[in-house]
Amino acid sequence: PIDGTRAFMTGSPLWGTLIGLTRRSQPLFGLLAQPVLGEVFFGGPNGSWLITAESRVRLKRRHCTTLASAVLASTHPDMFGTEHIAAFNALAARCLLHRFGGDCYNYGMLAAGFIDLVVEGQLKPFDIVPLIPILEGAGCVVTDWQGQKPLGGGYVVAAATPELHAAALAVLTR
Repeated sequence: PIDGTRAFMTGSPLWGTLIGLTRRSQPLFGLLAQPVLGEVFFGGPNGSWLITAESRVRLKRRHCTTLASAVLASTHPDMFGTEHIAAFNALAARCLLHRFGGDCYNYGMLAAGFIDLVVEGQLKPFDIVPLIPILEGAGCVVTDWQGQKPLGGGYVVAAATPELHAAALAVLTR
């Protein structure tokens, strides 16, 4: 299936196909394929890579540790509903910059070191589980809003560093 159906339908290349392999319910390998851009993000126990026709580059997150310096991305504000939008807005107000759009591609950009934080809501397991090995292989931290591994989907926080992750959770759970 396509992650980012609306992006696909509108001609935006910020969609992808996600494939994940789990062992004993734990994410082991993940793949995000973006065929329009010719990019494949792959992650597993030995790290994460961006693979194109020309190269294979090891993915490494940025070292951002503060919200004031962080670039935040999310697919759309509607995914937070009335219950969680105030928390998201409080977080966005503390970040250097926030952008909407991107769907699964935001997570690839986080793993590649272009953005620092992805916060989303109402995800299904197949929306996030394949991305966990890619993010963790690049050094990122990814949990639900309660700080647990988001194996069931739901509300997700993915951050470049543990410090940034903790700061985001502190704002979101206030």
